[in-house]
Amino acid sequence: METRLTLLRAVNTRDKVIDLKDFEVNGIQKKVELLLDSSGAKIRSLKGSRVVESTTEAARGIWSGMHVDAPFKI
Repeated sequence: METRLTLLRAVNTRDKVIDLKDFEVNGIQKKVELLLDSSGAKIRSLKGSRVVESTTEAARGIWSGMHVDAPFKI
């Protein structure tokens, strides 16, 4: 006897298949919502590929309200 897998398939810009064998009803609903909300684009790392450069000089260090003459008020 052949067993068939329970799969969820979404096609956006890429084909995404999720095996639903061990999921409860709530887990399946969350996976469906996740696939409906996703764009289908690959996840890319933002490290190193895009370096932010400023045209103006910026202050360096940590500002603290404890190191000023008048106390900082919110």
